Amino acid sequence: MHIYKNLIGYKIVGVSRTLDLIMLTFEDNRGMKFYLHIQCFFRMFRNKQLILSSWDLYRPHPEKSEVKFLWTEPGSSLFDFCLDHSRQGIYGLCVKDVVQKKRDLLISLSDYSNIEILIDTTSTDEQYRIFDDSNANHFVVPLEE
Repeated sequence: MHIYKNLIGYKIVGVSRTLDLIMLTFEDNRGMKFYLHIQCFFRMFRNKQLILSSWDLYRPHPEKSEVKFLWTEPGSSLFDFCLDHSRQGIYGLCVKDVVQKKRDLLISLSDYSNIEILIDTTSTDEQYRIFDDSNANHFVVPLEE
């Protein structure tokens, strides 16, 4: 069984970003955690509506148009704005299924939400990784193994 299948039953307890690295934290009822670090195209739907997209990292925060836009600054992007407005609805969502298609990862969540992680380059650089609290189990996904 692939490590990404271990996410089933875990709840989202954290979503954040550092530069272009999007980080999701999942936790089970025993306090065990898995982390998903994404550096490729990422999007999240809730009730069939797009609520987060990695492309929004490079678009300015809609309420900060008078400030010079620097996407590297925390809180400055459209992604940050959308995350601030969606965070409470995201936390607590439970992973129902995880499917890997080619190298893409599709995560089905409770309440019909889903996360799509799509490889968007021909580069063999790391695209995303999944690891647990022990840091012993890593599932790193480049374009090719």
